[in-house]
Amino acid sequence: MHKINIKTSRNHEKRQIENMEKSENKIKKFLKDQKMKFFALTISGKISFIFLRVSILSIIIFAMELIVALAVPSWSILDMPLIFDRVDSFMDFFNVGGFVSQMNPYNHPHYSSYPPLALLFSKLFSFFIPYNEHPMIVRDTVLGGFGYGCFIVISVTVLLVLFKIYCNRNNINLKTYILYSIIILSSFPFLFMFIRGNNIIISLIFTVVFMLFYNSESKVKREIALISLAIASALKLYPIIFIVVLFRKKMFWGILRTAVYAVILFFIPFIFFNGGFNNIPLFFENLSSFSKTNLIYHNESFFLITKGFIAAFDLLGWPIVIVEIIEIIFKIIFVVAAAIGFLYAKKSWHLSAVCFLCLTLFPYPSNTYVFIFSVIPLFQFLNDKDKTKKDYFFLIVFLITLMPIQLGFINQRLSPPFWFATNCVLIMISNITMFIVLVVMSFKNMIEKFKNKKLFDIFDLEEDIASIESNIES
Repeated sequence: MHKINIKTSRNHEKRQIENMEKSENKIKKFLKDQKMKFFALTISGKISFIFLRVSILSIIIFAMELIVALAVPSWSILDMPLIFDRVDSFMDFFNVGGFVSQMNPYNHPHYSSYPPLALLFSKLFSFFIPYNEHPMIVRDTVLGGFGYGCFIVISVTVLLVLFKIYCNRNNINLKTYILYSIIILSSFPFLFMFIRGNNIIISLIFTVVFMLFYNSESKVKREIALISLAIASALKLYPIIFIVVLFRKKMFWGILRTAVYAVILFFIPFIFFNGGFNNIPLFFENLSSFSKTNLIYHNESFFLITKGFIAAFDLLGWPIVIVEIIEIIFKIIFVVAAAIGFLYAKKSWHLSAVCFLCLTLFPYPSNTYVFIFSVIPLFQFLNDKDKTKKDYFFLIVFLITLMPIQLGFINQRLSPPFWFATNCVLIMISNITMFIVLVVMSFKNMIEKFKNKKLFDIFDLEEDIASIESNIES
C-alpha cells in the first residue's frame, strides 16, 4: 500500500512538473508574441511617421508645381517630380467634359469608353465651362480651372468626411485620423488621380459609403449602401466586385436589389445622349477597343505580365492558338484563385483586400489611380485588433502602394509608350504578392474546413467592427 502511495505521489509530482513546463512555455510564447507585436508596432509607427514627413513634403512640392503650371504655361515641357506629364495634365476631366458638351460622346471622333452615368457626373461639374475650343485650351481658362478645382475640393471633402465617420465609429483619435488622411491623399495613386483629373474618386466615395453602411441596423441606411454600390459600379463597372461582401454575409436579397439598381443606373442614363439606347453597342465597342490598346505607361494589371510572356512566345514563333490557350489558362488560374479568396477569407479586411486586388489586377489596362481603392482594406487592417506578426507584411505592401513620391521611369530612353514608371512596377509586384499570400491563407482555411467536414460553411466571416453601426449611435 505504501509503495502504491509513493508511486501515486511521484506521478502527481511528474504531472505537476509537466504542467509547470507547459505553463512556462505558454508564458514564453506569450512574451515572445507580445515582443514581436511591440516590435512590429514600433517599426510600423516609425515607418508611418517617415511617410508622414515625406507626404507633407510631397504636398508642398505638388502645390508649388501647380502654381508654376498655372502661372508659367510656357514651362509645360519641364519634367517635374510629381507632375510628370505636364502637357496632358488634368485631361481626363477636360476630355470627358468635351465629350459631354456635344451630347454625342460615343460617336465622337475620339469616342468615349466612359459609362453614361460617369459622363453625367462630369456634366455636373463642367456645365458652366464653355467647350468652344479644344479641351486642352479650355483647361487653361479661368472657368476651366475653377470647374476642376470644384470637382477636386468637393470630392476630397466628402471622402474625408467618410474617413471621419469611420474613425469615430472605431474610436480612432483626431491625430491618427489626420495622419491617415495626409498619407493617403499624398500617395502616388491619389496624386496621379489628381493629375489625370479622373472621376474614379467619385466611384471610390460611393464604394466607401457602401462599406460603411451595408450592415447598418437602419433599413434606410442599408438601402442607401446598396444604391451606393450600384452607383459606384455604374460609374466604373469594376466596384461591383464588392457585392461578394453581401454574399459572405448571407444578404442574398440585398445582392438582387443591388444588381437591379446597377442595371437601371447603367442603362437609363443612355437616354440623355444623342442616339439614346443605340449608344449601348457603341459604348462596348469603344471599351473593347480601349482595353485592347497596349497601355504600359501606367499600368499595374496582372495581365501586363502575362501579355509579356505571350509576346515572348509569339516572337518564338509559337502558333497563335497555343498563345491564346496560354492566356486563357492564366485567366482561369486567376479566377479560381480569386474564388478561393472570396469564399474562404477569414477576416473582413482579408475579403476587402481580395476584392480590391481583383478590382485592380484583373482588368486590362489597370491604371495607377485605381489603387486609391486600397484605402478600404487599409482602414480595416489598421483597425484590426487581432493582428499577428505575419500581418505586418501587408502593412509593407500598403505603404509601397501609397508611396508619396514618384521614383521616375525605367527605359525612359525609349519612346513614351514603352516607359515603365518605377512606382507602377513596385505596386504591381507587391500587390500580386499580397494577392498570392491572401489566396494561400484562404486555401489553408478551406483545407481546415474540408478536414472538419465544413467545406460549405462559408458564411462565418469574422465581423468587422466598422460595419456595425450600433457602435457609434451614442
